[in-house]
Amino acid sequence: GHIAMTKQFLPLLKKQTGGGSRILNMISLAGRTSVAGMSAYVTSKHAIKGWSDCLREDLSRFGIQVILFEPGFMKTPLVTQEMFRTISKSLDSVSKETINEYGGEQFKNKTLQSQHTIHPTTDDPNLVTNAYVNACMSHLPKSRYVLGKGSWAFLSLSYLPLWLRDRVVKALL
Repeated sequence: GHIAMTKQFLPLLKKQTGGGSRILNMISLAGRTSVAGMSAYVTSKHAIKGWSDCLREDLSRFGIQVILFEPGFMKTPLVTQEMFRTISKSLDSVSKETINEYGGEQFKNKTLQSQHTIHPTTDDPNLVTNAYVNACMSHLPKSRYVLGKGSWAFLSLSYLPLWLRDRVVKALL
């Protein structure tokens, strides 16, 4: 995805006279903190964030800007009732032994109840679209676009000492 596409087009971007070329990468605020049960997703977002930060520094000499988009929860299929139905089915397919290792029915219930915490923080995906347009058209685009109602919460969590962050997350979920 991100790396293959960048490698493919980078020679063209470097040839652009006068600078002004831009690489736009979509990650997520999950790239700022960790979320139990989402290790693969969170890991991929951390990786793209780190790579994009390095790329931004590496390519600045060519006048190429690297811009990150870090949306919070948007009203997309990822955070709809369907997602929680899928999670419920997945949890039903896990062995009792495994469920019990993670807290049994209480774990299942907390996981499914998290939709009540997440859903109110979802926002209109047009925020992301508008930010993309801004990043493409602006003479001075931001290096990062943090988007969505719940963004402040993820950002705040990322700055807390880990012992406190873990307690806050545990209390919320």
